[in-house]
Amino acid sequence: MRPSFAAAAALALACAGASTQPLSLSPTPPGEAPEDYVPTGEIQTRGESTSFNAWRVVGPHVNMTRRPDGTWAGTLVGRNYILKPGRDGSLTAPGADLHFLRWGKELAVLGNLGDLKIRLRFQPGPGLPTPAGKICRFNGNLVDCRVEEARAQPGIRLSGEAANLDQPLMPQLGLALLSITYIPLGG
Repeated sequence: MRPSFAAAAALALACAGASTQPLSLSPTPPGEAPEDYVPTGEIQTRGESTSFNAWRVVGPHVNMTRRPDGTWAGTLVGRNYILKPGRDGSLTAPGADLHFLRWGKELAVLGNLGDLKIRLRFQPGPGLPTPAGKICRFNGNLVDCRVEEARAQPGIRLSGEAANLDQPLMPQLGLALLSITYIPLGG
């Protein structure tokens, strides 16, 4: 049996001296999702905005809704999924395997969505403060919120709950960044 890309990447990170630990996924709120969507976190870059709250992640390349059973259903980078949360900080479905990890001081989203190999990293830090959050460097698959990096190349605005990388709201933050980073072909 072949190990998943996420498991292989986590093993490679561990061998490189970085300890990896699964991040806890946010608990499912009681009751049903409210009818009105009110975001509590937002990511803005390249003229695009993706936002989220406890129940939804919404943007140009994502429209996922949390169901009362804890699964996430909808579209993500051009494909339909019903993602099931795991105790190991993962979301899985046929053709999808995403792991939300703490890798040393960084946060990581590793895995695959169909043929896409996913490897996103977040470097926590204060960034450049704004009234609603902070601005960080955005370089390919890395959001770097160290002050010196954010000053050198600002490129992503994190607002509300998206700005809290010390206690990230996962999987919402990871799904939002994934949808901005991995744009579907023809999209």
